[in-house]
Amino acid sequence: YVMLGILVLLLITTLILRRSRWGLALQSIGDNEEAAYHMGVNVTALKVSIFSISAFFMGAVGAIMATRVTYIDPYSAFDTILNFLPPLMAILGGIGTYYGPILGAFVFAAIEEWLITSSIADYYRLIIGLALLAAILYMPKGIVDVIEKAWRRFFGGKHALT
Repeated sequence: YVMLGILVLLLITTLILRRSRWGLALQSIGDNEEAAYHMGVNVTALKVSIFSISAFFMGAVGAIMATRVTYIDPYSAFDTILNFLPPLMAILGGIGTYYGPILGAFVFAAIEEWLITSSIADYYRLIIGLALLAAILYMPKGIVDVIEKAWRRFFGGKHALT
């Protein structure tokens, strides 16, 4: 329940930031950092502030996970698959959307559980890698974009998830 609370707090913070002046400044930095600087955006201060906010949430999640795991060794702390999971979940779901990374995490977790418990568990990392490569090549904007295209095709009008 604490992790769910952190997620809700993160989503509220994201909504508030995205609709504020900071969100507009971040969008301008993403589009063209040098142009944002010349328009008067304090790029360094904004990047440090946003990094601090994201570090707070990552630290909160890490503190909860540390109490759950209770033992950390170098292999588990520096496992490549665990280090790449959060960005891969965001890429699979759809970068730049509110619900994309959450949807990507659910889909990725379901695929991961299915692969680990199936008879092809020995090839788990290979299959995950190939699936993500295919998703990046054929769904560059993630699952959210595929859902929105299907929504517009069948129902027309506005976006389904954003």
